[in-house]
Amino acid sequence: MRYHIVVILLFISIPAFSQQSNWEAAGIHTGGKYINTICNDTVNDVLYVGGYLWFSNNLDSGYVLRFRNNKWDTMPNLFNGLNGIVRSIVQYHGEIYVGGTFDKVDSILTGSIAKWDGNSWSKVGNGLWASASNKYGNIWKLRVYNDTLYAVGIFDSSGGVTGINSLAKWNGIKWEAVNDLPLLSHSGPYNDLRDVGFYGNKVFVGGNFQNDTIDDLVMFDGANWVKPDIYVGGGYGEVDVITNYKGELYIGGNLDMNTNSYIAKYNGTFWSNVGTGLSGGFYIPTDFRVHNNELYVSGQFYYAGGIPAKCLAKWDGVRWCALGGNFFRGVISALEFYHDTLFVACLDSVDNVFANGLARWIGGSYVDSCGVSNIISKNNIQPFKISIFPNPTTNSLVINGEQICEVQVHNSIGQIVKQFSNKTKNELVINVSDLKSGIYLISVFTSKGNYTQKIFKE
Repeated sequence: MRYHIVVILLFISIPAFSQQSNWEAAGIHTGGKYINTICNDTVNDVLYVGGYLWFSNNLDSGYVLRFRNNKWDTMPNLFNGLNGIVRSIVQYHGEIYVGGTFDKVDSILTGSIAKWDGNSWSKVGNGLWASASNKYGNIWKLRVYNDTLYAVGIFDSSGGVTGINSLAKWNGIKWEAVNDLPLLSHSGPYNDLRDVGFYGNKVFVGGNFQNDTIDDLVMFDGANWVKPDIYVGGGYGEVDVITNYKGELYIGGNLDMNTNSYIAKYNGTFWSNVGTGLSGGFYIPTDFRVHNNELYVSGQFYYAGGIPAKCLAKWDGVRWCALGGNFFRGVISALEFYHDTLFVACLDSVDNVFANGLARWIGGSYVDSCGVSNIISKNNIQPFKISIFPNPTTNSLVINGEQICEVQVHNSIGQIVKQFSNKTKNELVINVSDLKSGIYLISVFTSKGNYTQKIFKE
């Protein structure tokens, strides 16, 4: 018999106030490019977007745009002045810090990070660099916690300071390592870290890294870096985003957990599911934002808590709700609130409205639907054994586990391209020789829970 962790799921439909779209274009034109980050500078009342952009007049923007006094403009001295891509923007001590994959801003050698003081650009210490490749590193995220600026990404040095291993903090004068984080990966000279979060005296770092004992999430417990009591899934799992909400720590990404939920939370003692989580996508989620005591989640997914919620949903601590909106490309890369209005970075159109890369919410308090579930809030997320091999594969896949009921093969946009039923056997061999080359998501449903893994078809 096939069982699920959540056994009761009710749906409450709330009628739409209008058949019209609840979204509109926010007034920029990315020229087919993309936005990686959105930042609300509450000190100076400015909204920033960063990535790889074009401005609405088709002039190159230098990868950062700002919205102030109800209009968009470019940042000074960034026209052909930033030789890379912006991935993160934060406001810190009244100034704007920009991180990403670049080494120069306005002809200044900066090393992956620069700051804007309202008048000019400057470097931040000696920058952050990847010494093995003798070039600039990559900053995935900038975070501010307890009045300290942190950077995570792919780098290992700053000037004469070495051994930073992709996690650094700014002491006002120079960059320094955080609690002597070691090299965590067997696959290269750098850690690939995507985000950092804090819970009490603990530091959590997520990313894409594996060694003999730790995979994709590591915790500093006040004395040592250790593996948290949660299975993420080495090789094809990763943790991309971390935040705090209602006294708990939330993580999101490609979590190859038995729940197949892509999101989990931690209360200081144990990890648990977030309702029935997110499903139906590939690289999810991409961003978290807390607003009006609710957690907003963006990414590439199609369901939240079992209800249709394409790319965007919100969680109130008890249930998931959808805001509606058909995002054509099937992904939202970032979200932020400005003047109580939600902005989302989408690649194309929403509800047949051409958004040009950035859309804003005009739906007021409209909610598409909400689901209510009997959350088992004090259930630890426990690993169970599922193996899928070979990976990469050419003709077939062998799936070993406990009481396998069903296997689904999803393509990169979440469509089921193959489906196999099984009578609770412990091994299943599936033929994938007719699939095109590329990455696929294998979902395995068992009597003990669900499991997901990416595979590459050669």
